[in-house]
Amino acid sequence: MDKLTALIDGDILVYSVGFVSQIQEQVESQYVNGELIFEGGLMTIPSSWEETTHTTDCMINNICSQVEATDYKIYLSDTYTFRDDLPNIDYKGNRNNPKPYWYYAIRNYLLNNHGAEIGLDIEADDMMGIHQTDKTIICSIDKDLLQIPGRHFNWKSKEYKNITEQQGDMFKWRQVLSGDPIDNIPGLPKIGKQKAYNFVKMYYNDKDFVDKIKFLYILFYGPENGLNVYEDTVKAITILQEYPNVAP
Repeated sequence: MDKLTALIDGDILVYSVGFVSQIQEQVESQYVNGELIFEGGLMTIPSSWEETTHTTDCMINNICSQVEATDYKIYLSDTYTFRDDLPNIDYKGNRNNPKPYWYYAIRNYLLNNHGAEIGLDIEADDMMGIHQTDKTIICSIDKDLLQIPGRHFNWKSKEYKNITEQQGDMFKWRQVLSGDPIDNIPGLPKIGKQKAYNFVKMYYNDKDFVDKIKFLYILFYGPENGLNVYEDTVKAITILQEYPNVAP
């Protein structure tokens, strides 16, 4: 049997386990002698820590079993990455939802009990991109990783894909055009996924393909800031495939 290492997206794993390990219940307000002592509302009730670690272990084992991995590596994002320093992109600035109750505890559990790794100033996506080879398979539900060549498994949809270098590169440029609202990357105004797909399909093989995209950024954001927005967008979108000497 050929060896195959599952590269598991630890960031999504933490959230997946965390949210499945808690419930929201409506709790009524409590009064004593007519005086409000507890205001009712939605209350988060977490599972026990033992149940949470069991769920974590089961999810990891299930992913590895589905892809028939002989080994696995789990990667987590650093708390602060080079993308947070991009002056023209408020990277992930739209994410204000509360974290799961066991969020930090699950991260520590992955680090201490499953050998999870954190790359300095980079994200879990970058770590998976860097370590992807013909002996690995990226396991995540994050579509952004489809810019990385090689084998992929989406543990939610149970879908397998094998991405070529050209497919991955074309996917990246489509995102540069359309942006990524989930990560708060605006891209080009009024350029949705379909227009971005059509543009890349039509012009990808042109020698001045990248210059065409730069021109659109200058057109939309102006001659003074267009190229700066373009460069920061490319940096925010591009998943690393090798360790940088300095952050790009």
